[in-house]
Amino acid sequence: MTGIARRRVLLAGAAAGALPFIGPASAPASAHAPLIPRRVLFAPADRELPRLSPDGRRLLWLAQHNGARNLWTAGVDTPADARPLTRLSGRGVTRLTPPAWSADGAAIIFGSDGDGDENTRLSAIRLEDGRVVALTPEKGVRAGLVGVSPRHPDQVLVSHNGRDRRFFDGWRVDLRTGAAELVFENDGFVNFWADRDLRVRLAMRRRADAGVEYVAIGPDGTRTPAGGADFEDMETTTPLLFADDGRTLYWIDSRGRDKAALTAQDTDGTVRVLGQDPAADVSGAAFDPVTLTPLGWRSNPGRPRWTALDRRFADDLAYLGTVDRGDIDFTSWSADGTRALVWFNDDDGPARFRLYDRAARRATYLFASHDRLDGLPLVPMETVTIRSRDGLDLVSYLSRPMDATGPTPLVLVVHGGPHSRDAWGLSPTHQWLANRGYAVLSVNFRGSTGFGKRFLTAAYGEWGAKMQDDLVDAVDWAVREGIADRAKVAIMGASYGGYATLAGLTMTPGVFACGIASVAMANLTTFLDTLPPYWRPNANIWHRRIGGDPTTPEGRAFLEARSPLTHVGRMTAPLLLGHGANDPRVKPSESQQVVEAARAKGLPVVYAVFPDEGHGFVRPANQVAWRALTEAFLARHLGGRFEPVGRDFEGSSMEIRAGRELVPGLAG
Repeated sequence: MTGIARRRVLLAGAAAGALPFIGPASAPASAHAPLIPRRVLFAPADRELPRLSPDGRRLLWLAQHNGARNLWTAGVDTPADARPLTRLSGRGVTRLTPPAWSADGAAIIFGSDGDGDENTRLSAIRLEDGRVVALTPEKGVRAGLVGVSPRHPDQVLVSHNGRDRRFFDGWRVDLRTGAAELVFENDGFVNFWADRDLRVRLAMRRRADAGVEYVAIGPDGTRTPAGGADFEDMETTTPLLFADDGRTLYWIDSRGRDKAALTAQDTDGTVRVLGQDPAADVSGAAFDPVTLTPLGWRSNPGRPRWTALDRRFADDLAYLGTVDRGDIDFTSWSADGTRALVWFNDDDGPARFRLYDRAARRATYLFASHDRLDGLPLVPMETVTIRSRDGLDLVSYLSRPMDATGPTPLVLVVHGGPHSRDAWGLSPTHQWLANRGYAVLSVNFRGSTGFGKRFLTAAYGEWGAKMQDDLVDAVDWAVREGIADRAKVAIMGASYGGYATLAGLTMTPGVFACGIASVAMANLTTFLDTLPPYWRPNANIWHRRIGGDPTTPEGRAFLEARSPLTHVGRMTAPLLLGHGANDPRVKPSESQQVVEAARAKGLPVVYAVFPDEGHGFVRPANQVAWRALTEAFLARHLGGRFEPVGRDFEGSSMEIRAGRELVPGLAG
């Protein structure tokens, strides 16, 4: 047991007498554990997305300042002396484009948006004088960072859709002045990749059959076909980066195999397989920062595991496995490759970060992601595999109330995407719900990523059908295993997880006692009709994924049948809905349609709107308010204990527009 872990156990005992017990008269299994305040569990991270500077001497990370996420920096030897670099308000620095050092360490590139509209603006802050340089247009344009390079330390390659909202051009921008040069005019590509000279070398566009074709871009702008990927491969195949010499392009590639492999494609067309896992896709790789050749690769069949490609990296992994507990990842490297910032991920405590000196073979502890979580009565997360009714293995994650010995109420938490995944590690949502007396189950249903293309493509056309069956099968498993009380099961999720929540209540009435859905698709036709302009080139992908093309009568009929809105009349369990008013992906009208249909039929629905949010709730005050509302709703309908709302709505923009009377303490 590490020193940090020992301290956590000791402090847990001390904390037991420090927090008041608040709960119903009939207390669930975790009643003896102290109630952990929402404001602690869902407080913004004290340090998130930390990055090591190119010289290995400084750190940057995101943390709160004046109520918003801002950039902070400190020396690696004095992290406690950190200071804020930016002073943004509102939503602050966005996570959509993670902050990055310039190649010479003289500036930091970061993004911001307006009230959740996801129109990210990139800026650079100069460390010598704090001057902020705008790199992309201010409003109405979505931008991203494509590349930085030590060969061009004063420049970056960015993309934005200022010329045509559907497509993203490539611009080389001066970090000192903001002067921009158009270097790649995009006339139909959905993505592109550049080499270390910041020159676009490869671009990708959609085919009519929803597959993709790759096009090599020559120095003079000439375009040459460079292969493609069928629809079944396009979501599990992607270029990663060019080697420093520009002669090799590394891929994660599922073409010709089920599980995606790490491959190397040379300029003569030769493809070499560098690594593959028979149980899972390759999910990432660590690259030498000098040569940009891979040191090792990672897969995640249930817990992440690394495979080294050279002896020195194997020794690095062996040593790092002895210095701390948890799963290892590398967040960033110094430019010379001698130092790395290493992340140790845990399930019942905060992530921990260490500075690794490869030559000295020393990993110095720097800080944790969340200071106030250390010492709290957090529970472990268990990896379980559930068999679906048609024989698929569903890798899932279970957290139970402390010392639970029999069935308890269960909350099924469904991830968004749907082509993303749940993973092992610290989950504030799991810890919060387990602390309130609920078992918590997150399922990698068919369509989740990381488990091979057959598993992923098994979801195509199965929204509201076999994808939903997987979730019901998981509930049945939890009941059979004595984990869940059949009569007290809730379903909860955001985005696709919100769709699954609505589908659970409307298409399988009787399975769930209540549901909580945020930023959810309810009417698949109107959802597809209102995609943002820059998603339009991918519209045929969405049609294939969901199973219906809204431009045809047959497609609209299919989408109507798979839309929860169509089946609202079958709903019997109470529903809590939340939406950001500025959501560009799933318009608030999706939730509003459900509210109107449910109220017309006299069905129980609570509806909350956040005027300053988009696709998800980012502002800390809004996060806490939404969790407080959710907790009170669950306590009423599943019987778990809850922390009174108290002052947790203060500072939030949340407007409860329907169903106030259905939540304890809110009527009137």
